Amino acid sequence: MIDKIKFFMWRLWTGQEEGQGLIEYALIVLLIAIAVILILQAVGVQIFNVFDNIRGELEVQGTKIPLT
Repeated sequence: MIDKIKFFMWRLWTGQEEGQGLIEYALIVLLIAIAVILILQAVGVQIFNVFDNIRGELEVQGTKIPLT
């Protein structure tokens, strides 16, 4: 146990940080996820309308497609 404390204190004293890179990658992934969510919210209605128009055209031609 004392060895672990000494090792922890040595890392603090020398400034070695092992988890910094992992946190940076996690922040990048978080920012990308937020950007994708915002883009999908902005474009999602338009995409739904395109597929709804396709469904409507198929129904006019006699093919029944459920909305689900």
